[in-house]
Amino acid sequence: MACWTVLHGALSLLAFALAACPNNGFAPIGPEVGGGHVVSRGRHVPCMQEDGDEAGVCFLQASAEALKAPLLQGSIGARDEEAAGNIARLGSAARRLESVSQASRFVANHALDASMSLGEVLIFMGVIPIGAAFVYLINYPDADVQYYNLYIVADAASVFIALVIVHVCERYTDWAVQPLLGQQWLCVGHALLALLWYGSMQCRRIFVDASEVKDPEARRQRGYSARFWSGFLGNAASFAAINVWGDLQEAPWFDRSPAHPFLVCVLAFVAMDLLFITTKRVCPRYQVETTTGKRWERYTEEAEEVILASCTSFLFARALLRSTSGCHAGQVVTVCIFAGTSASFATFVPFLVCMQRRQLAQTRRELGQQEEGKGHESPWAATMSVKLAVTASAWTFVEGGNQFTNLVSMQVSDMFLVKLVFAVAVSLLAFLGIIATDRILDSLSRGSWMQHVLINAVIAAALVIGFCWEEVFETVLASIEDGVPDESEGVLVCLLSLVECVVVGPALRFHVLPKLAEIKRNLKMEEELDIGEEILYDLALLREVFDAWVKKCESGKMPVETLFHPGAHALKFLVGTWIDINEDFFSGAEIEITQTGWGPRNARANWHKTAVYQMRCTGIDTCELVEKRRDGTERVFTARRGMGDTIEIKIPKYPTLGWTLGRANVQVKNAMRRPMPWDASVGLGSRSQLFGAVKH
Repeated sequence: MACWTVLHGALSLLAFALAACPNNGFAPIGPEVGGGHVVSRGRHVPCMQEDGDEAGVCFLQASAEALKAPLLQGSIGARDEEAAGNIARLGSAARRLESVSQASRFVANHALDASMSLGEVLIFMGVIPIGAAFVYLINYPDADVQYYNLYIVADAASVFIALVIVHVCERYTDWAVQPLLGQQWLCVGHALLALLWYGSMQCRRIFVDASEVKDPEARRQRGYSARFWSGFLGNAASFAAINVWGDLQEAPWFDRSPAHPFLVCVLAFVAMDLLFITTKRVCPRYQVETTTGKRWERYTEEAEEVILASCTSFLFARALLRSTSGCHAGQVVTVCIFAGTSASFATFVPFLVCMQRRQLAQTRRELGQQEEGKGHESPWAATMSVKLAVTASAWTFVEGGNQFTNLVSMQVSDMFLVKLVFAVAVSLLAFLGIIATDRILDSLSRGSWMQHVLINAVIAAALVIGFCWEEVFETVLASIEDGVPDESEGVLVCLLSLVECVVVGPALRFHVLPKLAEIKRNLKMEEELDIGEEILYDLALLREVFDAWVKKCESGKMPVETLFHPGAHALKFLVGTWIDINEDFFSGAEIEITQTGWGPRNARANWHKTAVYQMRCTGIDTCELVEKRRDGTERVFTARRGMGDTIEIKIPKYPTLGWTLGRANVQVKNAMRRPMPWDASVGLGSRSQLFGAVKH
């Protein structure tokens, strides 16, 4: 820390010294003097004849020449040798002073040529602490915060790459179409480009091999590739569609009335929705049954929702801003109201969606009408409403940021500095906001709607950050284009964009996405461990309660009929169950036993003949219930999962008990193919057998 303080202080003094130097240039060694200006590196800068060192050198040289001229002409006698010596010493001092002055001018000239302005020096000095802050925030000690920050980085990098590539393609499309067909056909060229990006998103086989592999690591790598390409192609198709409908919104017919731009929003939503529905029916990617194919299908469906929401919200925000373009104050007020409404909508709608989904699942459980694949799905309209609100908030922030940076750039001539500072500030605020939000959620009871709100905030922040850094890159390209001939301008821009994508793309694919998936797996493991510990603790308490009931019945303090109540029988079934945890078991299972039948009265005398049951999960779609009798025989009841996350097992009537147990629902949450370390949880037996038979 002390070394860093010393280094930072030295750099500060150096920056202050460089900033204090006059910024009017220095003459190099051996300048061409003419007309009071010095030609240096192809530009004219004023000659520093008024400077103190230069004036001293000129005075000494003039004095030496004035004294030397009479001596050479013989006007001073040879006997005055002392005066001649003084003249020689004066000339040598003048030459030494001139050499020192030239050396100082040389150092100062090259120092200024190699240095930058005061703002750029400050940027250079701030790179190290800002970079260290970014590294610390991305690798924050809290796993939840680290996951969300990496999520922002991954989405922002995908948005950045898509924007850079789309801008390059749009530039070359305009260059090729406009001279041949005219300005009116640019919209057609942009439409073909958008269809090309969307068609590429459907061609899974070009980017990802979806064949089934047994190696888990190879399967994960294909999953990373599927997410990378689907995200990039989805964002590229989204921005290309925005260009198409934006051109249509600026057409003369749609620009005649304030209501016509809003009509374009409706047309865009309906047209793209019909395109997605048609593609879903005819595209072969929806018939892929492999793990990678299903992931690609899920990612592309999410990308289509993002395309629809992003394009529609952008057109709506643009139409709203155009309707108040005549009044600057009205535009600012409209932006503020729209941003506040969008943020409130994005926060409140997820709560309603989750409450509606919970109420729907509860109703279906009560009626016994749980249908396949509909237990935990959100309504499409509610999901799209959330995405529209989130993207509208992001677009509003982006538009407000552009207006703010343009306003500041009028006062500060350096546009790059303004854009860079704004992008860094937005990124830091997003990361710090995630930390603050996570602290608030930790202090409250984490609910599904809170997690939904946080995910939506992360998506909006990633969109804003990606746009801000792309604006910085575009500013750099614009400054480079000013000093490049027109014939090589396009080639240089293309090469720089390609280099930037080659740097950011592999970093996203091979570093960010694997690390994000690893953190997600660790979070699931921790959550499953917590769930397993809670289940073991609850089972231990239930066993103690049932043992106490049995003792009370044996001592006569409790009637025996209590043990034949449906709830008591379900309790006995749960307590008398032991779970075989093996490599194929999906840990983190939440077991719920429901009793729907009543047993006959004559079963009271045979209740001690209850068998011991074993619940074993052999796969994600199959669950087995094994009845182990005391005579050594077994009966296996197998059920396949046909209702989402719920496996239903119907148990027939047992001859020895005379009891019909209606159903046993096994709800598997956060399923992962790995063993659970049950030995270290509560200490209720070995890993392969948690509970034995019920004590009698």
